[in-house]
Amino acid sequence: MSETDPTTPARRHLITIGAARYRNLPDAAYLPQVDADTATVAALIERFGYRRALAGLGEYATAEHLRRTMSHWSQDAEIGSDDIVAVYYAGHGLVDDRHYLLC
Repeated sequence: MSETDPTTPARRHLITIGAARYRNLPDAAYLPQVDADTATVAALIERFGYRRALAGLGEYATAEHLRRTMSHWSQDAEIGSDDIVAVYYAGHGLVDDRHYLLC
């Protein structure tokens, strides 16, 4: 329920990001299941009342583009403290003391 109105449920948003290719990897490292993975997760999570936002985000996007797009969207959608935003990422990553998603 919303903090401002206990009878109104919190809004639920889902952002799926799929990046099958990473420019610094050979074509053999292409991840062919990324699109299917993001679609499967979206179908599953939407059953719990989540609405998909920013469909198609990720392919050929830089990290800066992802940050900027998600920031603008959150402002436009007026995301507040009562909202729930779930983010699913399918793609390449690495660990070097920290976890990094490769856009």
